[in-house]
Amino acid sequence: MKTGLSVLAVSAMFMGLSYGANAADLINEDDVPYIVIVNGETEVSVEANAELASFCETCTVQLDGSEEAAIEVGESTAVVISKGKLIVEN
Repeated sequence: MKTGLSVLAVSAMFMGLSYGANAADLINEDDVPYIVIVNGETEVSVEANAELASFCETCTVQLDGSEEAAIEVGESTAVVISKGKLIVEN
């Protein structure tokens, strides 16, 4: 029984790690902080010259106050903020 529980615990740990490995990262290359709107409602703050690892698996993102349309983000991508613009990199 202990072996079975250990296998379940290790499996759960790897499943949790796989989510982070496939999720998109948010990288701010600018010298100013930004607020990013995720899925049209959630505000995510990213500091100047900072990175938020694994902030979403699949979502839409838009800079707060931007007139540009939200962009689609998929797994294993990086969303880069550079010169006040969002760029998706694979």
